[in-house]
Amino acid sequence: MIQLGSEFSRCPRKDGSGSDHGWVAGCTSLYSGIIKAPMVLGNAMFDGGKSPLGANYSGTWGASAPINVDGATQYLGIGHMTSTVAELLRVEHPMKNNGSLIQEVGSGVVPLVELARNVG
Repeated sequence: MIQLGSEFSRCPRKDGSGSDHGWVAGCTSLYSGIIKAPMVLGNAMFDGGKSPLGANYSGTWGASAPINVDGATQYLGIGHMTSTVAELLRVEHPMKNNGSLIQEVGSGVVPLVELARNVG
């Protein structure tokens, strides 16, 4: 398995003065023989101005939006990424409060959350 990822994104300020750490967004790409087809998981905020960072950041730049995980509405984070990697490696999940986003079924994996969408 190969993982490429980051723990945060960059949030561009709408006044053009730069960017900040985007603690409400992150991404990871997982490559494994058990993943048979591309799958995008986790929602993106359609209007960043509604994000926890506030009105200084508008537009769609990848801020995470809530998603139903393990029966609760929550924001995805590095714990979910870590548990998903652990699931693929077939080792114990180190983040007990953040479940995996996929599950192995037969010779492939299925998502445990809805496929990604933009949330307004």
